[in-house]
Amino acid sequence: MSEYVTAAPSARGVMLLMAIFGWRDDKLVDSFRHTARIWARRGDFDVWFLDPWYPQHPLDWSLAEGGDLGAHHVVPTADRRDVIETPATSADFYDAIRHAPLTLYGQSYSATLMRILDQVLAPDVILYQVLEDACDPAMANRADHDVMRARASLLLSISPATDRHLGSDPRVVQLGQYVDPDHWRVPAPASPRWAFGFFGNFTDWIDCRLIADLARACPTERIGLVGPFRPEGLDGLAELLQLPNVDYLGPVAHAELPPVVASMEVCLLPRTQSPRSLACNPLKLYECMAAGKPLVATPLEAMQAYADILYLAPPQNFVAEAQRALTDVRSGQFALTRQEVGWSVARERSWASRTNRLTALWDEVAGAATAPAAG
Repeated sequence: MSEYVTAAPSARGVMLLMAIFGWRDDKLVDSFRHTARIWARRGDFDVWFLDPWYPQHPLDWSLAEGGDLGAHHVVPTADRRDVIETPATSADFYDAIRHAPLTLYGQSYSATLMRILDQVLAPDVILYQVLEDACDPAMANRADHDVMRARASLLLSISPATDRHLGSDPRVVQLGQYVDPDHWRVPAPASPRWAFGFFGNFTDWIDCRLIADLARACPTERIGLVGPFRPEGLDGLAELLQLPNVDYLGPVAHAELPPVVASMEVCLLPRTQSPRSLACNPLKLYECMAAGKPLVATPLEAMQAYADILYLAPPQNFVAEAQRALTDVRSGQFALTRQEVGWSVARERSWASRTNRLTALWDEVAGAATAPAAG
């Protein structure tokens, strides 16, 4: 018996997802991967993804049918508990969309490639997720973003800043961020490895100097850092890694992250003040709530709704607030007053609920009969 089943034709047709940094990038554990897996398992759509960074599939952006799109097919396993991602030829993909409606789903970071795909494939529905880059006056692909914004069937807004950017357009859906709550519920060890920890990409959005200030202020406490450098040479990172109480683990696969985070007593999210950073709605915020961890962060507008359960502080107070959070954890005060609320938020913002909502929205804009989600 085959380990996977051939995807049955869906009344909703084909969903083509446009990756940002590459589908197989471990850090791309976001709306595309989670939503695609749920859609494929349930049969809501025949799901494909396009990964322009996948090395075996260099792109040929020919307008002629048959150009190599680097497509992969997301096919449910026989028991529908998981999916298999299989490379596919362009002929396979074009055959799949020949007699079925096509939906293109991508993000503003990929506006340029989405615009080309729109021209090549002429999708019936476009789901365009607008991220923090659209709020940056220096957005490099602004012209392509404006085109895709005008072309979109739905504009999926990720934060209060993107809400304002999109204005009162009736196509705007305030989507926000979502999380897999079960993935992060790992019991904390009896003896945590680190008092403080950061996990995620080290980009110019992360204020490494604030973590260094905390390390120097708490020389007897260990600080764990997890994630790749993007870009290398990040301001303050080299200095941070040289401190004696700082442990850098490098990148950790998403499947292996929960026990690592469970070994951190307090999680850190010190953000810089760039336009993109300030416009963000960090996925890490919801991951920390799902993990039951206190999060010490420099304030972002998207965090204000959860101010009662977070430890928010401007840069000048960041160290003191992190020390207060650690005291609350060790005294049991954090668990008593904030942990359960965070878990509740994470349960409400599960990937399954997000996928249900997107499917219902698709039914509305496509004019299809609404079908109840299964599973």
